[in-house]
Amino acid sequence: MRFVYALDEEVAYGQFMLKILLEHDLVPEMVIEEVSSQATRHRNIFLERLKGKKMPPSIARQINKYRLSHAAVPSLSSSECEKILKKETPDLMVSGGTISIMKEYELEVIRNHVHSYRKGYCR
Repeated sequence: MRFVYALDEEVAYGQFMLKILLEHDLVPEMVIEEVSSQATRHRNIFLERLKGKKMPPSIARQINKYRLSHAAVPSLSSSECEKILKKETPDLMVSGGTISIMKEYELEVIRNHVHSYRKGYCR
């Protein structure tokens, strides 16, 4: 099953999740990061909550180590993200470490499901 992993840029929760996925040989076709002021606020909230805890490798480091494809978008619900999803046609989108709400087109492009590790929409 081909999947993409979507998250806010370098958010700690997303770092933990990607590390766990990769340790279990669940390798995404692409990592899509939202680079925005909202993503920065989200990252800072998690960094404050996790102060003093051992952190996993950064998203950038994990991408380099596993030679993963990567895309940065201004929003996970942007037209840029839509174009990437239409091009990649993943079977599944794993969403972790984001507070973005997926738009209907994202749900239509993805063949099977969106799995979200947060409160919010999951189909």
